[in-house]
Amino acid sequence: MTPMKKNIAIIGAGLSGLSTAYLLAKKYPEATITVLEKEQVAGGTIGTLRKEGFILETGPNGFLSSKPSTLKLVAELGLEDELIEANEQSKKRFVYHAGRLQELPDSPAKFLRSQLLSWPAKCRIFLEPFIPARHDTVDETVAEFGRRRLGASAVNVLLDPMVSGVFAGHVERLSMGSCFPRMIQLEREYGSLVRAMIRLKAKKVSPKGSLLSFKQGMATLIQSLVKSNTFALRLGQGVNKIAKVQGGYRVNADPTRYDVVILACPTHQLVAMEFEYIKPLQSQIADVVYPTVYVVHFLVPKGSTTGFGFLNPSMENRLSMGALFSDQLFENRAPYGCSLVTVLLGGDHHPEALRWTESEAVDRARNDLMNTLNLREDDLKLLHVVKWTQSIPQYYVNHREKVALMDSSQKDGLYITGNAWHGVGINDCVKASYDLVARISMGA
Repeated sequence: MTPMKKNIAIIGAGLSGLSTAYLLAKKYPEATITVLEKEQVAGGTIGTLRKEGFILETGPNGFLSSKPSTLKLVAELGLEDELIEANEQSKKRFVYHAGRLQELPDSPAKFLRSQLLSWPAKCRIFLEPFIPARHDTVDETVAEFGRRRLGASAVNVLLDPMVSGVFAGHVERLSMGSCFPRMIQLEREYGSLVRAMIRLKAKKVSPKGSLLSFKQGMATLIQSLVKSNTFALRLGQGVNKIAKVQGGYRVNADPTRYDVVILACPTHQLVAMEFEYIKPLQSQIADVVYPTVYVVHFLVPKGSTTGFGFLNPSMENRLSMGALFSDQLFENRAPYGCSLVTVLLGGDHHPEALRWTESEAVDRARNDLMNTLNLREDDLKLLHVVKWTQSIPQYYVNHREKVALMDSSQKDGLYITGNAWHGVGINDCVKASYDLVARISMGA
């Protein structure tokens, strides 16, 4: 007997929505899958521009090979030959501290010689194996966890800029368990982060992996999903209303009855929807913060940069969160004889960034680079600036309660995914898509 044709609507054409659509189409080739996106372009913050011989990323610059989900999707799309690995020199990373850039130590010997932390602060870290592990379920902030295990100086100089660089977030607000669940697991399993590192190194297990991207930029992944032609993509079609009807759902004024609806959009779009079915969830996620982030690209003289880039601890009161030395990360990002620097500004430390004009953001970025890299104003040529008024969802303490409510809302053909729940990274989003598609059973 021929199975009944099914209609699936996916709201949101970021990486989560597109990868879910592609994987569902492979699992159910007989289904009609429609992805609805309110913007005129797909991909969310993932995008690549080409200008004057430069390859400019509007959002993420790559993903780590330490988790298999994205690599699996890349293989299914036939994109393995398009992958490139970060250059060796990108392993050098810097933090601005005490008036200058200082390299992050990547070995015990370098840690001992480093001037990033004082000797009392280093001794506090050496005591970490003797700090009792916690095994309760209390949700700590990243700062609370860091102070408990590593000391206040390590939080201010190391954890604070790292959290800002990854999440555009604030260590005193973000949930350790939601943002870095692996660290919680290591503490519980080994009783100490230091002991965990020693044991994992002995087992030759690398928690980091290599940074990967594509030869022509991260948009390659988005374009390949769209060009797979396994689903219909409707751009410029926001969803304002969803209604539960007999045997399924109706979206906006569309007469089509959808058997399955997947919400893969940001929480602020979920809150704005007229959808009785998720009202309890809407009330709980209305306060999820998406800070403003500016991405500013500059051409700078060759030889001005080396390594991955630098981060600014908030205690330094700098003008930006930090910068990526983009041409040092991956080959062909800049023409011969040029260097490309990408400055990141705003984040949860600077909610006022929402009100900055582009010229104000560019001036801040330019001044920060001039002071940090000892450049003159005419050494810097602006290439492009992007303003994300709502960038990365912030997983504040007790975020897991929102996730639990979201999980309980998934029933009767309604599913929810995206970077607002189980991880903001590319690997996290793709893994969530695989997990979701594995759970969806359409029947006959």
